[in-house]
Amino acid sequence: MHTEPWYGNDPSWYELFDSDAFAAFGKHLTVTLTSKILSLGDPAAARLSCGRTVPSGQLAFRYAEEPLRIYRHDGIDVQGRIVRAPVTVVFKPTRWYPGDDRILDGREFPSVYVDHGDGVHRFADGALCLYYPRDMAQRRWTSEKGLRALISLAADHLFFEDVYRDTGEWIAPQAEHGFPAKRRRAA
Repeated sequence: MHTEPWYGNDPSWYELFDSDAFAAFGKHLTVTLTSKILSLGDPAAARLSCGRTVPSGQLAFRYAEEPLRIYRHDGIDVQGRIVRAPVTVVFKPTRWYPGDDRILDGREFPSVYVDHGDGVHRFADGALCLYYPRDMAQRRWTSEKGLRALISLAADHLFFEDVYRDTGEWIAPQAEHGFPAKRRRAA
């Protein structure tokens, strides 16, 4: 599936991106390069008991490998909490948001997972909703700000979720949710 050079293997990108975070967090931060096997093709394909997959439609069934760069922090401090919160940041080559019509550069839109709780401003897969993808770069986190800033943003997000649980009010600035076409359809 991924055919361009993978930025996650490029030292000119990741050394600048994560060096400040490794200096600040030391042994609490790790990085893993891995891949995820994706199955592509006919969604109505049947898997036989022997393991063979038989497509029932027109699309050929195939597998593709998607590279991932995964950072894990064993526990960040969150204001107002006694227990530290583990953080996982996942970088993929590209990212797509439901309701949007664009495929975005994965360097600028990683998935950030924290806690196992159900918080507000989270995607269906549990990833934190840290920024609106259509916001200008000045209004959201970008990879130029580095991994340390992204982890700090996750800590702030958890604090805002805790306040929201206690008060029912989101005390941080927030963008509209959803995408223009989707909002028009809902109206």
